[in-house]
Amino acid sequence: MKTKGRRQKGKGKSILDAVKEVKIDVVEPKTISSIRPLSMTLPGFSTDTTEIGVAEICKNKALYLRLSLRSDN
Repeated sequence: MKTKGRRQKGKGKSILDAVKEVKIDVVEPKTISSIRPLSMTLPGFSTDTTEIGVAEICKNKALYLRLSLRSDN
């Protein structure tokens, strides 16, 4: 009877070691536009400012969203 299982391939690296070596090329947007703050239901916090732009991740365009939160306490 054969046992099904996964064998480690390569030099016996763990997944965590492999992930640590990943380098992602991220270029932040040059222009960021302020928009009306998003209303979020996050207990104890409210959105102060919301900014949006287009970033580049590994030469692919992606949404860049930056939120500034403030404590309601």
